Formats: sequence, structure tokens, C-alpha cells
Amino acid sequence: LQMAKELKSGEIMLLENMRFEAGETKNDEELSKKLASMADVYVNDAFGVSHRAHSSVEGIAKYFDINHKAAGFLLAKEIKFFHHIVENPKRPFVSIVGGSKVSGKLEALYNLVPKVDKIVIGGGMAFTFLKALGYEIGKSLVEEDLIPEALKIMELAKQKDTKLYLPVDIVVAEAFDAEAIAKIVPVQE
Repeated sequence: LQMAKELKSGEIMLLENMRFEAGETKNDEELSKKLASMADVYVNDAFGVSHRAHSSVEGIAKYFDINHKAAGFLLAKEIKFFHHIVENPKRPFVSIVGGSKVSGKLEALYNLVPKVDKIVIGGGMAFTFLKALGYEIGKSLVEEDLIPEALKIMELAKQKDTKLYLPVDIVVAEAFDAEAIAKIVPVQE
């Protein structure tokens, strides 16, 4: 903090990667306040992390009024690009959504389903959808509490005539281990 206070006009201070800071990923309010106290203006130019509820992304922003926070050039460019794609897409418009958890993508799924022609769900999050359909998923990651949401998303896709694709085969193994013997099987097995 002291170094930030000693900066002269025209000087900037670059901080270490905030992921190394203890409260960063917990959106710690004290860390957010501390970060905000080091700056006069907050500019978010990190599109790739803007969805994260972290101290240096979401938490810090609430300590700046509308005239002292802004989207950076890269973030503004990405938003403009995606706005154009979503509002005036070339057809067929296909969205591929993956990752380990449904929870971080719920809002995106609800927003995408009415706008796209097809949606492909893969990665670990597909297991929540497969389990919602009654498939056995073994020890794979599943968000049990989001099974009703997965069913709602699939129903919304049906209502909006959006084709929703889930994996038809999966990799199985006796253990989650690089040395385990794995094979590909249809989801019905």
C-alpha cells in the first residue's frame, strides 16, 4: 500500500498475479478494499476472467463509481464482437459449451438456448445432463443440485426448437489415474 501511495503523477505500479493472493478467488472484501485503495480508476481489460467473482475482478469494481471504472479496449472489443455474433449470427449458429461445472455456465446456457440453432455440451459438465436423463455416470463429476436446472435447460431447448447434443460415448476407467486402463464406451453402458 505504501508503494502505491508514493507513486508520482504518470507512474504506474504493476502487481504480482493476484491468484497468488490468499483471498483473491474467494472475492475477499478486505482484499478488494485494499486493491481499490491503491488506484484512482479501475479498468477491467481481462475478458477471459470477467465472469469470475474474484477480488480483483468483481469485488474491486464496487469501490469505484461509474465515472471511475471502465472496460479496457480489449474487453470492449470482445464484448462488441460477441454482441454482433449473438444479435446477428450467420446460420446455422452453433454453440459449444464445456468445462467441468454447469454452475458457472447456467446463465450463459439459458441465454444461448433461445438464440442458437444447436448447442453442444461437453466436458465434465455433460455428466450432470446425462445423469438428469437417467444415465449411470459412475464417479464422474456431477452437480446433483443442478440436475433440475439441466432438465429445465433441455426442456427450454425443446420448446425453442434448439437441437441440444450430449456425448454419445465416454471414456471409462477403473480409477482416475494416468496409469489406469481406459476404454471408450457408449453412454448407454
